[in-house]
Amino acid sequence: MSRTTTVKWQTGCSAHFRAQCEASFTAWINLHPTHNVQVGGRNNWTQTAITFDEALVLNGLHGTTSQWDHNEVEHVTVRLSTPTLRAANSWYTLHWRPGGGSVVLQQPDDEASNITRRDRAKAKKQRRRERKQAKKEQQKDEDKKDKDGNTGGTPVSTRSGRVN
Repeated sequence: MSRTTTVKWQTGCSAHFRAQCEASFTAWINLHPTHNVQVGGRNNWTQTAITFDEALVLNGLHGTTSQWDHNEVEHVTVRLSTPTLRAANSWYTLHWRPGGGSVVLQQPDDEASNITRRDRAKAKKQRRRERKQAKKEQQKDEDKKDKDGNTGGTPVSTRSGRVN
């Protein structure tokens, strides 16, 4: 008896992609419902074959890369899950490419780690903005001092005894 993987489409998913690729993606995921992935914990990962029963297509074709998938060919991001993964609010990520070269990222992902990752990225961006603003203000202060005639350097004496 063959199992069918349920395919769902996120609201923001590209209608153009869906019109062109829905049938081929649905056929592909139903032919390839089982993938070898890592399960376990931080230092206790083991390779296991998991048969996914649900695929959530998040977006249309795009060409971003990640540390786990360096292929620059456009792909669609898909969350693969099972009832156990969904109960834990977790999933595996598939980068599906219509022409082949699809990749299932090896480690599971979850909402908590995504929130943490987003928070870290926001904090990093904020620190960068603050450094840029501080540098801008410092440059402004230096420009103001230069206009006032204060070079901020050490006075240098000349042979005539005058100080510049």
